[in-house]
Amino acid sequence: MRFKYSMDSVLKYKEQKEEMEKVKLADLNQKRKQTIEKAKKIENHLSHFKNNIMSNKVQNVKEMVLHNNYFNKLENELVEQNEEIEEQSKACDNQRDILVASQRERKIFDMHKTKEKMAFNKELQKKEEKDINEMAIMRFNRQK
Repeated sequence: MRFKYSMDSVLKYKEQKEEMEKVKLADLNQKRKQTIEKAKKIENHLSHFKNNIMSNKVQNVKEMVLHNNYFNKLENELVEQNEEIEEQSKACDNQRDILVASQRERKIFDMHKTKEKMAFNKELQKKEEKDINEMAIMRFNRQK
């Protein structure tokens, strides 16, 4: 006799759901890392730009206005990237919570399956012992 879990399809669904949630979390983390890298590049570019402006002291008014506008644009991009990083971090936290809940659900079914299998094995062992006892009794009765 072989053990067959009665809720195997539900367990498989929970496992698939957990895997999907893991993939979603990995995607969100990857997007967040890309945004962080982009923000670092902007920050580095901004710092190099500041250094270049400071080293070039002689500028006409038109260049100063252009540099100031470009500097403001870079600062705004950096602020936008930091806001996006914050949003993506919240999304990652939410997805992590969803993943933890999904793992909890799957583990509940895993534990239920384990308990059912243990009960099945115990019942099977009792049946085998009963059969062995019956055979022993029949053998003893034949020897009389």
